[in-house]
Amino acid sequence: MSEDSAKRRGRIITEKEVLEIIRLSRTTLYRLVKAGKFPPPHYATENKKTWRDSEVYAWWETADARNPNRRRGGGRRPNPRNSAR
Repeated sequence: MSEDSAKRRGRIITEKEVLEIIRLSRTTLYRLVKAGKFPPPHYATENKKTWRDSEVYAWWETADARNPNRRRGGGRRPNPRNSAR
């Protein structure tokens, strides 16, 4: 972890910043929250969701610890019906 990221811990971050850190889609983020696998958001206002960056970084580090060889951003699997053409 760099000095810069250590200084940032404890900040309140927006959904956009969370998505930049974890590199997952918005849909996947909310699926993980619903499944209890990602920290739930805090509501700054009725419509504005925020997270504590320390919670996000803690999740990120444990996700890498669970599977250090996980791939990110592999995209969709090829459709076997389309490859036969």
